[in-house]
Amino acid sequence: MNQSEMFGVAKWVAPSEICANPYIRKNFFAEKIEKAVITVCGLGFYKFFVNGKNGTDDMFVTLYTDYNEHYMRNGAKLGHRLICQQYDITDKIIDGENAIGFLLGQGYYHCDPPSLPYALFPIYGDVKLCFVIEITKTDGTVNHIYSDDDMKWQRSFITECEAFVRGEIHNYTFEQPDWDKADFDDTCWMKTIIAETPDTDFIFSDCPTDKIIRNIIPKTINKTDEYTVYDLGENVTGVPVFLSDGFIGRADFEFSESMLNGTPCPWHSMKQYFKAFLNGDKRYLKPELTWIGCRYILAPKGTALTEFQVVHSDVKVTSSFSSSDSTLNWLFDAYIRTQLNNMHVGVPMDCPTEERAGYTGDGQLCCEAAMTMLDAKKFYRKWIDDISDCQDRNTGRVDYTAPYVGRGGGPGGWGSAIVEVPYVYYKMYGDTELLKKMYPQMLMYVDYMTVHSENGLVTSDDPGRWCLGDWCTSEPIAIPEPFVNTYFLIKAINRILEISEVIGEADTAELEKIRETAKEALTREYFDCETGDFCGILQKRLASVCGETTLSTLKKEYLDKKRSFCGTYQATNAFALDIGLGNIKTLKNLVSYYSEYGMFDSGIFGTDILLKVLFENGYGELAFKLMAGEGKYSFGAWKNKGATTLHEYWLDGRSYNHPMFGAGTRYLFQYILGVRQIKNTCCWKDIIISPANITLSEARGSVETPNGKIGIEISRDKTKEKFSIILPENINARFSYRDTDITLRPGKNEIICKSFLNQNS
Repeated sequence: MNQSEMFGVAKWVAPSEICANPYIRKNFFAEKIEKAVITVCGLGFYKFFVNGKNGTDDMFVTLYTDYNEHYMRNGAKLGHRLICQQYDITDKIIDGENAIGFLLGQGYYHCDPPSLPYALFPIYGDVKLCFVIEITKTDGTVNHIYSDDDMKWQRSFITECEAFVRGEIHNYTFEQPDWDKADFDDTCWMKTIIAETPDTDFIFSDCPTDKIIRNIIPKTINKTDEYTVYDLGENVTGVPVFLSDGFIGRADFEFSESMLNGTPCPWHSMKQYFKAFLNGDKRYLKPELTWIGCRYILAPKGTALTEFQVVHSDVKVTSSFSSSDSTLNWLFDAYIRTQLNNMHVGVPMDCPTEERAGYTGDGQLCCEAAMTMLDAKKFYRKWIDDISDCQDRNTGRVDYTAPYVGRGGGPGGWGSAIVEVPYVYYKMYGDTELLKKMYPQMLMYVDYMTVHSENGLVTSDDPGRWCLGDWCTSEPIAIPEPFVNTYFLIKAINRILEISEVIGEADTAELEKIRETAKEALTREYFDCETGDFCGILQKRLASVCGETTLSTLKKEYLDKKRSFCGTYQATNAFALDIGLGNIKTLKNLVSYYSEYGMFDSGIFGTDILLKVLFENGYGELAFKLMAGEGKYSFGAWKNKGATTLHEYWLDGRSYNHPMFGAGTRYLFQYILGVRQIKNTCCWKDIIISPANITLSEARGSVETPNGKIGIEISRDKTKEKFSIILPENINARFSYRDTDITLRPGKNEIICKSFLNQNS
């Protein structure tokens, strides 16, 4: 839609001078009301009130997109959408004089760029809003109330608030009670001005908004004369609610994901803040236009934390999992919590505390787990449009964040989101029209990757800029970035070739040629046919150039003694095997190494790929032991430290609320329980239930699909293995386990097999 189609003759209005967090209000008359509906957009975030009542329980709207045209330093041409909301406010309108009031905040719309050399933060403009209220009267006539320059504005009690800055400052001496009611005297307020209409597409969206999901009552864990420290019991996101007992002066609240010497640790606070200048009134106070991510909270004297409102996108959990292994149970719960904590304003984020951006690497990696375990269809449909928008229409480059922020990543693991996320969405929900829409952009992405290749290998797509391969390995990264980026080019082409069959695109010869060139390049540059390993050959070459002394130093710093010169560490061989490269030695070396090493050393992508390759090739027991392990670099280590969410780094590091290592939780369902879609099918119409042969005595779970709920319970003892499977009517299913292969029927199915316990896969 355009502006007039969405808002009629309404105007965009703004304060008459720079103000990041203004009140804006308007009085209007109404009578004989049958129905009243408001169409509204406030940039960046807004709250609105009608006659003193909250207009909606939605939080942090307007949803985050690449809102409108803005300056791009590199000349990129992006897509833009502005999401408008519509609310029924009939029960809030009265016969006679009414008032509507807005509290605006910058949100993601106008952010001060951080002092990072690679930051390209867009600044779209200053805060503004537009609305139309359509009032249908009892006699059938319709009246409209529009935003215009006859409205009034004043500075609010919020003196600082930005989404990226992660905090707010309130000054309650500026508060104006009843400012949103019809009888409020606004004669001293200033008139608004007409603001520029955004150059964009105006749309509605059914993407779930942020809401208060539940409330946590905090536990006091440390109290002094100067402060009280609280534990929420879990790492969460949302809004802390404080009570002031009449304190006068400045109150500084502290938040963190960890503790240090009895108070919240500054390092894991990520500079989040909430500060308030209190005027002596007894009152409740809380952040209004941003969220906080934390587990521990410090409230200064004169204040108390009464509750914590858990806030994230209103996405339901539609799966369950439990087993006889405590680490697997923890992993399921921790991933669910972490993923939800990172779903805000319609964007899957990397962490809710520091960066708060929709990194395409983390997002494409976790999308299948999220769509399997959550009711995430509408959420990811919106984000796919964000990914589409962040592709440069001139070059085909896909940014590392969607919506565009301009932060670090890589052309492969990050940019490939433009292929991977629509592909997974199709597999989960059967949307072929989306594939047709995105197909030309997928081809543009492949062209861009090809242009940024040298001798068949994908190099950095932005010379001089930070380029990642496999982020956050347990030790210094040893996998070359071109190896990882080229892997993702080949994987993307494999996906596109499958998509081309689905949508009837027959001309794929050029894609196949590019794929073979890339495969030949990976083999030529990184494969040692003698050992069967990938990338280990680089160390041999380094030895010949630099000598044994340098090589010994590298070996000591980077490698465990058991790893020698093989290319199996950090899952390098798994990358190759996943795209059909290597030989029988490659898989044998991978299995041998991780059987001996017994824990992860891989990063953001390698961890997921390693588990996938092991499960797919019949080494489910090893994959299970890695998932359930409690070594130095493991999920069990996090669990044993008392973590309730997944971390960014295997050891400490920055974020304690990062979903990326949770991508492999989908294998709890696909291989531990064994529920998978049959190849070349979608929408869960045709499935196979084929659990991995593992020494896990009990596992049970369920997953909600577009065709109904699937439930599975597995029990094993020394004499038998029992499988209880419940299927809905609309799914065709087959059970395949070792020597058993049968067709399943709707309803309950029970199968008993000879015991597998105490054997190896």
